[in-house]
Parts: sequence; structure tokens; C-alpha cells
Amino acid sequence: MTNNVKNNFPSATIVDFRGAPALSIEGRPLFPFVMMTTEDGLREIQKLGYEGSHLYTTDISLGWVGEGRYDYASFDSSCRELLAADPKALVFPRFHVSAPSDWMDARPDEVVGYADPASWEDKGGWGGPRHPSWASELWLKDACEAIRQLLGHAARSEWASHIIGWHVGSGVYGEWHIWNPQYYPDTSPAFCRAFEKWMSQHAPGKPARLPTIAERKTGRQGIFHDPVLDRGMIDHAEFLHRIGAEALLAFAKVVKEESNRRSLVVAFNGYMPDLGIPHDGDHSAFELVVRSPDVDILSSPHTYRRRKPGDEGMFRGFVGSVRAHGKLWLDEQDDRTCFAALGAEWQKAHTHVKTVPESVEILWRGFAQALTHNVGLWMMDQGAMWQKLKEAHFYREKSIVSALESMCAIGDRSMTRERKRVSEVAIICSYRTRYYVADPSPEADPIVRLYATALAEWGKCGVPFDIYQISEMFDKGVPEYKAYVFLDTFFMSEAELKQVNALKARGKSMLYYYAPALMSETAISLERTSALLGMPVRFAPSADLTIRSLEVVEGTPCAKGVELFRKGNQFFTPESSLPANEIRLFCQAAGVHIYSETDDPVLAGGGYISLHAASTGVKTLRSSIPVYWVNERTGERTPSPVDKISMPMEFGQTVLFSVEPV
Repeated sequence: MTNNVKNNFPSATIVDFRGAPALSIEGRPLFPFVMMTTEDGLREIQKLGYEGSHLYTTDISLGWVGEGRYDYASFDSSCRELLAADPKALVFPRFHVSAPSDWMDARPDEVVGYADPASWEDKGGWGGPRHPSWASELWLKDACEAIRQLLGHAARSEWASHIIGWHVGSGVYGEWHIWNPQYYPDTSPAFCRAFEKWMSQHAPGKPARLPTIAERKTGRQGIFHDPVLDRGMIDHAEFLHRIGAEALLAFAKVVKEESNRRSLVVAFNGYMPDLGIPHDGDHSAFELVVRSPDVDILSSPHTYRRRKPGDEGMFRGFVGSVRAHGKLWLDEQDDRTCFAALGAEWQKAHTHVKTVPESVEILWRGFAQALTHNVGLWMMDQGAMWQKLKEAHFYREKSIVSALESMCAIGDRSMTRERKRVSEVAIICSYRTRYYVADPSPEADPIVRLYATALAEWGKCGVPFDIYQISEMFDKGVPEYKAYVFLDTFFMSEAELKQVNALKARGKSMLYYYAPALMSETAISLERTSALLGMPVRFAPSADLTIRSLEVVEGTPCAKGVELFRKGNQFFTPESSLPANEIRLFCQAAGVHIYSETDDPVLAGGGYISLHAASTGVKTLRSSIPVYWVNERTGERTPSPVDKISMPMEFGQTVLFSVEPV
């Protein structure tokens, strides 16, 4: 290929625009409201009035069909159909990287192996067992070549001027969860060779030993591994997670090279560890991905645990870390409408609405979350894409399409405003903690509980917040907050602890959950945790570790019957969750503005405030200063600036206001 061919792709970048990262196509910032559907699904909603943003993503085949063989008929057909329905379409195709069967047949040592051989009996769930090892150098080389071939074909095609980027996937559902993680990969010769090579550089003289399943599931002190005695297991965990991140970065580099850096790279990555699967399935090397110059957009579906009407439907990613590194977050808005369950039994468990009005309200909830965080989203019509039944298409009704059109218009207007977060609270998390924690059943995993239960309470406490990995918390692009919350930071390096103590010395209000800083690189230390908190702690006898591991020896609860203890500006709960009303006690003490006190999910940022009703009744939203309130769904505007607004709401209803200071 020549550079002239490569330059047929439009120039697509992520830029800093009005205070937040923004999608920019040929120098024009756009609100990233993206549609994922089929030609039939798109034509159907066009007949109902949908024009949209002309931004799309679509599943395609990588085209690697055999040993040294490629076929792009499926790719060409997907592009042809999309452009027939919308000639203005701009698209980032989404492909999954595994390997053809004949490639794996010829290279059995390069195929993933499992500590639990039962994986080979589970042919479907969690990606199936037979795939190349992410540690395989041979696979990496040939997969990179397959991507080069695809981009070369695309650059020479008539679709080139419509392709703004590539969504690069591998692992379970293309979401970079290692294949069949519940069976403890990877024991393949390819993995063992690569692990030995890495250990020779990372820890010379130490063996590259694969831990047993029993070792992974058992801690020496409760759920905690010993940082010295179990160092080999911790090293293994780090390497296991690095190989997925490094494969992604190799593929991203190819996309950038073959497009002369004109194409975006999108990847699923940075998921919260709330899936209830072994730690192997997490994205614990996310720090490598978020810092890469070759990855532009990170994405995930929002939480599957709390999607019902009245729930907050929180992002499952560390959007603060993504923003701090100038990248864009893109939410997979795959909330099922009431039509989803009509065509497939498997959809019923994920379909939480029964009527069209309920469907509209949860779509507004998802859009409000993207709008207030100054990120993007794609509407994912699985009914059109996978079920192939018209009656199961997600958006096949006039009022749903009207809502989507309104969202596009609001998103476009939002690009004319200051696009800044207003959060006064940062929640800090640590992927690295999981290297130091045993891998019990989901029911006994306090980390899963923290993400599933503690964050659920934060979602309804009436206070907006930003979520970071501790690896990015102290980076240059991170603003200062009034209050800091440490969720699963059971492990803190000495450098991290020093930075946290510096925040403490500046008088910041800090809330710690469960077992903060209990582990370092060299020890499990109650004294370390006690010094951080300013309160002596001990291991709780006969503790239910899903709930707590420590208890306070000397400390004063913030209120009677409340498991929230305080020493100056330092707050601690040994529990793995706090009710929303107790969270508000902390926020009040920290001087954080509380927008609502009725346990309804509230969102704020970028000049917008939203509330999703968890119950029927009168709801009141409060701003920190008098503002004009404009109901973006009805156009109503308060006649004068006020610092609060009240309205009767039905359960599951969503309101969205833009606010204009005097």
C-alpha cells in the first residue's frame, strides 16, 4: 500500500474540547451518539423519523479464514448495506481476533490450556475453550498481519472515506476477558515459555511456576495472599493480565500504522471487576491500555446488575482515568426495550421493562449518564442484529424513535456548552488489589460486593462522583476534589500510600472501605492500616468476609448504630457497603453539595442535572447556586433563577434539566 491509499480514511481524533475529550472528524467536534443495528433495523427506524448523527458501529469479520487466506465478502456486504441505508454514514467496524481452525490445528502448543480440564466440555459459555493463547508470539505475528490485510483492503475500497476507526476485540465476546476464565487459563506451552521469559527479566532467579487452583482460591490470612510467601502467585497474576493488554496494544499499533494515524482505535477495556468470575477474567493491566498513545476510545456495557427501572444503571468503567488521559469513554447502551424478550428466551433475563413508556425512560436514563459525564454512547439493537426478528427489534416504535432523535439534538447542543464535570467526590479503586486476594466463589468475594453493593448505594446518595484507578489518581490531568473514597484499595504500594497521606495532610476528607492499605509489596500489616486511619484496627473474629475483615478497636461511630467511624477528616467503614443515608453523613461533613436526599439516582455535569425516580412522589433537586432550570424533554424553563426545583414523578421516570447560571 502507499500513503495515498492509506489517506483515503477520514481523519478522526479525540481532542480536548470545552473541558472534556471529544470525538473530532476532519476537525469538527461531534457528540458521539452512535447506532448499532442492521440495514433492516436502520430502515425501520428511518421510516419512523430517525435521522440520527450518521455515526455507526457494526460487527464484521476480520476476514482471516484460513492459513494465509483472507476473504472480505462479509465486510464489503456490511459496508454496502449500511451505506445503502445511510449514504452519510461514518462507521467504526468492530472485529474479533482469534485464529482459523486450521491455524490452531497446525500449532497445538499455541492454543490456550486450562488448569481445570472441564473447560473442554463447556463449548459455548464465556467464549468457549479453543482459541490461540494471548501469550503466543506466532499468533500475535499472524494476527497483526491479518489486521494489516483487512485495513489494506478497506483503504482501497469504496467504503474507505466512511471508516473513522476500528473496534478491536478478542477474548470473551471480543471484550478482552481471557477465554473461559472460570476454568483458569492459561497452561499452554506458549504461555509457559512467555511466562518464563518474563520472569527472567522481572524477577531473575525466581521460578515461573503456575499456581494450582487451590492456591488461587485460598488466602493465608482470611482472603489475603501473603505478599512475600505468595510472591510467585502475584507475579503470575500480573503476567497473565499483561498478555491481553499487550496483544491489544500490538493490534492498536497496526491500525495506527496502516491508517497513517487517521483512524481511531476503540476497545472494550477497563471494566469494573463485578462479573463474579475468577480474577483472571478482569482487565487488571488497564493501566497499560489507558496510557497507550494508540488507543483512543475505551468502552463497556454499563452494569448488568442494576438496570431495572429505579436503578442507576451505572457505568462499569473507570471513566475518570480515561478522561485524565485525554481519551473518550463510549457506553454500550444495550438496555433492552420491551420488545427484546419477544424473540429469544435468553433475552428475558435481561429485559426489565414491559411497556414502551418504561422503555423510553430507561433509554433517557442511559443518555443522561453519557451527557452529564461528557462521554459518548451507542444504541445497540440486538434484536435487529442477532435475533433477526422484526417483532424483537429494540427501537421499532414511534415514541422510542422520537426520544432517540431528541437525544441526538440535545447531544449536539451540549457541544456548545462548557463540558466539565462538577463532581466534588473521587472514588478510588485498585485492580492490583486482586493480585493479592484469593479467588473465592462470587458469593464470598468482598471485591465483587464492593462494586455491586457499595457503588449501588453511592448511585442513589444524591452526589455525583468520578471513579479512578489509583494508578491514575495522581496524574497531571486529574482535578482536585473535596472528598476521596477508597473502595477496594486493600493493596497500596509505598509510593501510593505516600501520595494518599499527602492528601490527608492537606486536610482532605477521606472515606475508606473494608481493609485500606492492609497489604504492601512486603507484608500484611494492621499497623499500616491503623496509621492511615488514625484508628487502631484488628482482624474481626469469625468474620463473614463478604461483609468485613477488620474491626475498629477504638473509634467513634458517626451516629448511633452506624458502621461509619471518624477521626478528624478520616472516615472508615469495616463493612463492604454503607447505606446511602450514611454516605450523605460523610458528604455533609466533607462540605460536598448534595443534589437530592431521596435515594433517587442523580447525575450532574456539563451543565446538566438529571434524576431517575426510584419511587413515586415529589422529587427535589438542589443546585449550589441559583440557576435557570430548562426541562430538556419538555422545553419548560423556570421564569427566574432558583437554587432548587421540585416536581411530582412516577417510579422509573427520568427528568433531564440543563441549568443556566445568572
